[in-house]
Amino acid sequence: MLIPKRIFSQVEGVLRVRDRLEPEAKMALYKARRAADGAAARRIGKQQAQRMVRRCEKRLEAARQWQAVFALLDRTFPAGSEEGKVAALLYGEKRTQEEICALFQCTRQTVRRRRDNYVCHCALFAAAAGLIQIREDEHDADR
Repeated sequence: MLIPKRIFSQVEGVLRVRDRLEPEAKMALYKARRAADGAAARRIGKQQAQRMVRRCEKRLEAARQWQAVFALLDRTFPAGSEEGKVAALLYGEKRTQEEICALFQCTRQTVRRRRDNYVCHCALFAAAAGLIQIREDEHDADR
């Protein structure tokens, strides 16, 4: 594997919820703004309400950056490519590796290789966009 396991798992987690990232961030920002404007701001304090809004704005910005990463990933691995098909089944349709093996009549090793290639490219694109850091620090290297 090209990237640390921790990063691989993090990127896979984002891929699993890629369709929900931006809508959920927008909803959180909407709720935070409503809370900051309403009675909740008086109850929790104006500054805390404003911090909540800023956090939600950052979350929405990150979601939009992830969408740009996904767009680049989709151009790199179109839906018709082997990696694109495996990714669509794994992350879009939530199929298991065994189901994909049966569908394509291939080995688990083949499915894993295609998945690994897809996830590693996503991690590299995300690192280039500044969303994650792939470099292991000293603490992670000891594990």
